[in-house]
Amino acid sequence: MKSSKTLYLALIILAPFLLIFYKVGIKKISFIPQTSSHQWNVELVYDLKPILEENEKSRVISLPMISSWHNQKIDVKEIVSPYEYTLTTAYGTRSLDIMSSDIKNTTNPGKISVFATFAKKPTAQGKQIRTKTYADKNDIKKKYTSRAGLKDEHYALLEDLSQKIIGSDDDTFEKVRKIYYYVTEEILTNSSVDSIEEALSLGEGSDWVRAQVFTHLARINKIPTRINLVYRYEKPTMKTQMSPLKRNYLPEVAIGDYWYPVDIINNTFMKVPASHFIVYQDAEAVRKYFINKSIYLNIAPIMVNKVDSDVYKNKLASVSRILSYFSLHTLPLSQQSLFYVILLIPIGTLILSISRNMIGINSFGIFTPILLSLFFVESSLLIGFIFFAVIVLIGFAQRYILDKFYLLAVPRLSILLTLVILVYMLFTLVFYQQFFMKADSGSLSYFPIVIITVFIERFSVNFIEEGMRATLKTLLGTFIVSVFCYLIFQSEILKLTLFNHPELLFSVIGLNFIVGSYKGYRLTEILRFKELTEGTHV
Repeated sequence: MKSSKTLYLALIILAPFLLIFYKVGIKKISFIPQTSSHQWNVELVYDLKPILEENEKSRVISLPMISSWHNQKIDVKEIVSPYEYTLTTAYGTRSLDIMSSDIKNTTNPGKISVFATFAKKPTAQGKQIRTKTYADKNDIKKKYTSRAGLKDEHYALLEDLSQKIIGSDDDTFEKVRKIYYYVTEEILTNSSVDSIEEALSLGEGSDWVRAQVFTHLARINKIPTRINLVYRYEKPTMKTQMSPLKRNYLPEVAIGDYWYPVDIINNTFMKVPASHFIVYQDAEAVRKYFINKSIYLNIAPIMVNKVDSDVYKNKLASVSRILSYFSLHTLPLSQQSLFYVILLIPIGTLILSISRNMIGINSFGIFTPILLSLFFVESSLLIGFIFFAVIVLIGFAQRYILDKFYLLAVPRLSILLTLVILVYMLFTLVFYQQFFMKADSGSLSYFPIVIITVFIERFSVNFIEEGMRATLKTLLGTFIVSVFCYLIFQSEILKLTLFNHPELLFSVIGLNFIVGSYKGYRLTEILRFKELTEGTHV
């Protein structure tokens, strides 16, 4: 019996690894398919003939030059130019300067090409995206609060609008917040509307006009603001390895010593979407070059032994129809994201089994530590810890208050559920009001509400039956297991591995069989009875 049980366990644990070996080792399917890459080859081309025609009276022609910015790193590899040039920096932006006389003396001006690599730098969760102004504050204020290029009638309309939406006691962040809300909620995107006056009257405008409305409203309130020229890159098409690009505009406000991005297109603050590539930090000065194709961009991914998800799915279909049928890559993206989380739960239960049966850490039930760790993942460890502490205080309070009324179980749980929802509401308001536009504070989810309510009730019962010391000990164990599961759940490699090879969950089942069959001492018991193991009799 024991030998057959061992054989069954060996099959359950090893079978998934044999299947993975078949896919990866024999059929040469990538173990973990990933997106193309966060590294890109960039080519910036300047067509000098139309540029010269637009700058005939200028002695020096300043061409916008790509540079590192916030969480993107630009490494210029080569500049191919038939003319002498200099690289200059002003107000944090770089430019490639050429004497116009050198171009005029040439029959065919030709082109200049800049070759570079572009990479996204990781940004820590909750970290503000900002850069120093790198210029005299007075210069910044003078340049980026100017009314230059704004018609008088448009200024009057915007000034009247500013008086309606901005309060006299609002600080700088609050002013930016209100302007942001107005532009994102009251002016819808319509590429055919290209006038500030029409945008304000119709409530619609192009991306450029919406960026202008935001910028000039901020400038009217003495907030230095500029518009960054950005491109959104997407996956390469099947016909070419070049990435399709779409031009966008990203306003940026100067508050104190830093610039803060405000993305009115994707509705983000202090965060630049991963698919965006910032070309120049003063779009008003160079936008015309990119519109008339005097300057244009090419960008292509650097493939570093990485496989795209679509390629992985097609390869799997070519190997085996059965494997392709049971692949989670065939699901819609919304359901895929759901399984990225769900597949982690068995790992959490395995950790809970080991901690309870082998280590000896007690916790409140099976689901409470796992759901609490998932709550930490969705919000953040700090917010989750604060919420956890508040929930414990509610548990203590209801122990002394609700018990005096001798309520029945269902009304009692109903009251607790209402209290939990009120705490959720309070947390949402406090963190949203205080940290929106100032930090990436995470979000609060509704899914653990019921389980937390039951947790409070169980906490109260345990407090009555076991006493304060035993209850706090179990509470500490619950928190320790939750934090450890949270750290495990943060692993992107683990998420990708389980998503691409869900058969590994059979190995998790086998490991649970082993843990469930363990009948030896727990680690805490070894420490507890240390004196007995040393031969000391009490």
